[in-house]
Amino acid sequence: AGASTKPLTNWTAPACTTFSTMFYNNTKFNQAIPNLVDTSALASTCSFNQMFNVAQTFNQNLSTWKTNKVVSMATMFSGAYAFNNGQTLTTLTGTVSQAVYTPASWNLVMSGASFTTQLSVGSIIVIKTTTISFYSATVKSITSNTAVVLNYNAIPSQVAGTITLIQTPAGPPNAPLTWNTSAVTTMLNMFTGAPVFNQAVARD
Repeated sequence: AGASTKPLTNWTAPACTTFSTMFYNNTKFNQAIPNLVDTSALASTCSFNQMFNVAQTFNQNLSTWKTNKVVSMATMFSGAYAFNNGQTLTTLTGTVSQAVYTPASWNLVMSGASFTTQLSVGSIIVIKTTTISFYSATVKSITSNTAVVLNYNAIPSQVAGTITLIQTPAGPPNAPLTWNTSAVTTMLNMFTGAPVFNQAVARD
């Protein structure tokens, strides 16, 4: 389902009992869906298992969803590399000028002066290369005004190509995810592999 990009603003699902894997591996979908989910009207419980698993570009605000009958949110956003509940992401562009493999990680020297003004050591970012769809990384060091060294786990063959996209949250968290989770019995790995998510999570 990797190419669906149609808006879902007029959808309703009053009789649906599962949204499991609904957007699984949909690498292009990033439409607002404020009215799709209202589980409060359901007669039975509902599952959100893997709903946005590996939905790599999805980043919409889901705070309006009524989730009081959801029983599972396991791996709901696992691999949702861009998800930050709708908060804008900063996109930076650059190229790899040096790649050095050390045990269990690559050190990538990135060319691009803008990196030094918008990133800091320890920042968690998302990268995109010509050989990997998305991958999370940590800013290891910043040198002079033109280079950033990134440290991320990858096998040697995956480093080939040019890094063309870097994403970081723009500013402090400002889109809290407030859901009624009174019926939820599992959130196993709910945000595993969602490296830019940094919002407050609170029970409504």
